[in-house]
Amino acid sequence: EIFGYEKALTALTDKRLFITGAITLDLLACHPTPLPLPTVHISGIGPTRLLVCENHAAYYSATTAARRLPDNTRPDLHVAFGGGGQFTVSHAEILFLDPSPTRILYCGDLDWAGLNIARQAATRYAGTIGPGDPALEPASGHYEWLLAYGTEQADPSNRYSADLTMLLAWMRDWFPFHLHAPVTNLLTRRMRISQETVGLDVLTAQPQLITEL
Repeated sequence: EIFGYEKALTALTDKRLFITGAITLDLLACHPTPLPLPTVHISGIGPTRLLVCENHAAYYSATTAARRLPDNTRPDLHVAFGGGGQFTVSHAEILFLDPSPTRILYCGDLDWAGLNIARQAATRYAGTIGPGDPALEPASGHYEWLLAYGTEQADPSNRYSADLTMLLAWMRDWFPFHLHAPVTNLLTRRMRISQETVGLDVLTAQPQLITEL
């Protein structure tokens, strides 16, 4: 409506007028629309939770395992497919979930890339919520399982010491204290553990990974 071309603002927001703050989207009464966040709601008991899975295989495992739980133990749960780095720009969709989640838990690959996605999403999402709204927090039980039973592999995404230092500093605020040392050890050795370690067999045999989110 303003420029006569529907993609004009997408291009202009990277230009000098926007970068310097001379023009803002607020001044134009515009706002960016979030990318869709694929989610499924699984009815259950208790407060509604949201579990965000970075990878599609983990999303499938979590939704399948949750649906198999007995009615009297299944938590009321949204499961979202983060789509890797897409979650850093689709997290705003969380505000539209119904019922609204009281907690938002994230689990992805335990490596530099996966945790950097979580860092970017947690930081950006924090800027969209009001006082009292739930923050993005780690699904600690899933990460504990990865560390205890996962297979370590070399992490090709973990290359630059400066980036790792920044990530480790953020990680110590995000993870509970008991995970600081093992996660730091894994990352400083430039190793990784895939999220798929917590697969369907594990979630079926260890239902508390879903029921105790």
